[in-house]
Amino acid sequence: MSGLFSRFVVLLGFLLAACNPAPAPAAVLQIGLSPAARPLQAAIGVCLPAGEGLSANLQVVYPNQVDLAEWDVYFQLGEPASEPGFVAQVAWEQLALALPSGRLFHPSAVQAAQLFRGQIGNWSELGQAAAEVNLYLPPAGDETRQAFERAILQGQVAGDARLTASPAEMAAAVAADANAAGLLPLAWASPGITLTSLDLRLPVLALADAPPQGAAQALLACLQGPLGQATLTELYEGIQ
Repeated sequence: MSGLFSRFVVLLGFLLAACNPAPAPAAVLQIGLSPAARPLQAAIGVCLPAGEGLSANLQVVYPNQVDLAEWDVYFQLGEPASEPGFVAQVAWEQLALALPSGRLFHPSAVQAAQLFRGQIGNWSELGQAAAEVNLYLPPAGDETRQAFERAILQGQVAGDARLTASPAEMAAAVAADANAAGLLPLAWASPGITLTSLDLRLPVLALADAPPQGAAQALLACLQGPLGQATLTELYEGIQ
């Protein structure tokens, strides 16, 4: 009798397991950001759909290292190198010349081009105290550098320009160097640097391999809607 009872309990356990399947694995939204677009994180956090079990895996990756098939949505500044399956704009950004805050000077786009071509090598040529110009550039894969080279530089970058690995590193390097000149999007304003717009307006874009569905679609709808735009316009120019 006891053996029969134990077999019944085991069988009942199997039946209960069949009637109560294991919960589905939690959904993970794969979100990529270019380093230049990293300030978008605040708005993305506000607009993430509040779903049970939904989480986000957010990573910062340069555009030239991105395979859109691996992401639900990827954000960058400016037009992509190749046409994606899906693109939507969420804001506008502007590229700026970054100078240490102690340098009270507002160069034009033409002067910025001359600086980065090496045609102006000393601040005295711009009416400043004599000192050699120290140039700082983002890496070649940075979309803001690419936009600057296409639209403003129109020539070769000076060979002695120093590369920075990220916008945060750029801001820190410029703030620490009284003779620095670098490139940053306006959303990267921070203590110790002055950003002067170069009148180069870049769309802030969401890219995907195909039109987003589900949580990714809801995220983009929020970013383009009143709540997302209210957050985005704290750093960017909105689209509404």
